[in-house]
Amino acid sequence: MADEEGYEYSRKLLEKIRSKNIQIVVPQIILPEISAAIARKKDDENLAISLVKAFVKIPDIKLIHIDENLAMFAAEIAAKYRTRGADSLYIAVALTHKVTLITLDKEQKDRGNKILKVITPKEELSTDKLYKE
Repeated sequence: MADEEGYEYSRKLLEKIRSKNIQIVVPQIILPEISAAIARKKDDENLAISLVKAFVKIPDIKLIHIDENLAMFAAEIAAKYRTRGADSLYIAVALTHKVTLITLDKEQKDRGNKILKVITPKEELSTDKLYKE
């Protein structure tokens, strides 16, 4: 949301990713997470659902099904690195797809960096030549 810290960097990064047709992989749990965040912050369930519906229509978004193997891998990550449940799913997806995890969540970044590259949108914009302005 526009009033959140890091929003502008996230928006710029998404624009650059979309302009280069780079695929974004995320676990399916992102859908209720988007809905919950919007509904709680804005107190508007219709807005929350409409934004989720818009999100799934973004062409370069690949929603990763959470099957038993992925869930077990995430459970192992959660236990070993003391990550939150949803955070462990994002980490597991990033590891299995061999991609960098980009997040604004400080705890997810701190704990995730123990096993893979986790950076903020600002860091990605400033360090990755692909996204340099």
